[in-house]
Amino acid sequence: MERTTRVENEGAETNEIRQAATMSRRKLLASMGIAGTAALWGRSFVDEAFGAGAFPVHAAVYGGSAGGECCCTVTTIAELRADPAPSPDQVYWIGDPMREGWFYPDADDLLSADNTGTVLVSVSGMRIKRLLYNGTLDVRWFGAVGNGMTDDTAAIQAALDAVPSGGTVWIPEGEYRIDALIELRPKSYTDLRLSPAQY
Repeated sequence: MERTTRVENEGAETNEIRQAATMSRRKLLASMGIAGTAALWGRSFVDEAFGAGAFPVHAAVYGGSAGGECCCTVTTIAELRADPAPSPDQVYWIGDPMREGWFYPDADDLLSADNTGTVLVSVSGMRIKRLLYNGTLDVRWFGAVGNGMTDDTAAIQAALDAVPSGGTVWIPEGEYRIDALIELRPKSYTDLRLSPAQY
């Protein structure tokens, strides 16, 4: 069940703000079924591509692998930006709190600006992009903190700028300070989902 509030912006375009109340047991079980299927498919894909047992947990955590080179690197945003030559054959796991996620180098992109949330730019100019997600951008990826003391205006606007028209920006639980003198400008038909929305 969702409650919907419509907000009119200057361009007379309507943006919807939805706040989900709860998730039903049926929906929860269905989503768990999808997640389980995805996990099994992912495991079978790795087994097929690299051989069964190619990347045991021990090797993934402590280094090395039974099947050759590991295809992912655990790093931070600062380390990835400072990397002079990110490997296009690697997938990177960003472990920064509230910004976690998988990223991959995109050698074909020479123009995208670093927005901290979905695109990072290394010192070599390589664009490293977030492996998306479900179409929903989390404002914390862009630096929003939600602690009631930090001004989150720029981070929320960065998320609104990065989401495609018709996309969703999620604001998790917290107290987000927004400068009253700066107007947030969402794109047309942007869904702004407030916690505890399920995405």
